[in-house]
Amino acid sequence: MKLAGASLAVHQLTSLAVVLSLASLTTAYDHVDNRCSCKCPEAETLGPDINIDWPGRKIYINSTVSPTDCDCEHVVKPVLGLDKEQVDKFCPRCVCQHETRSVTTIKVVVIIILWVMSILVIYLGFLVCVDPLLGGRGLRPRARVANPYQQHQDDDSINDDSAHNIDNDT
Repeated sequence: MKLAGASLAVHQLTSLAVVLSLASLTTAYDHVDNRCSCKCPEAETLGPDINIDWPGRKIYINSTVSPTDCDCEHVVKPVLGLDKEQVDKFCPRCVCQHETRSVTTIKVVVIIILWVMSILVIYLGFLVCVDPLLGGRGLRPRARVANPYQQHQDDDSINDDSAHNIDNDT
């Protein structure tokens, strides 16, 4: 039994290493790790002549601009189609940041969480299968006891005269 458990653990660790290496190889092609995020006030404040696809939009993200071009003119202006006068009014109120995120770290954390959850589900299945063999009731409901409460009885009785008469010598 110990040998089977050890081989199962080795197999799980090997499969985890393979999945992690595949995740690190595919990250460069799956998602972009860099992006420029601009947080601006609502564009309706400039005037009704701006054509807006998403009214109330306040965050503009572009993953194709370089970190040096992470500003309102390169991120917000192409989306809203602003002219020079509108850019001069709108862009000073925007805050743009270049963000770098690690997709590899996100994938590794998700894989570890899924692995732990699957081990817990396998363990639950094992316990459900083994519990009836060990004499447990399993998933069947337990029978109710007719009177589960039993009143506690003290050593001294309640009607004992010594408890009421502490000192009768005076």
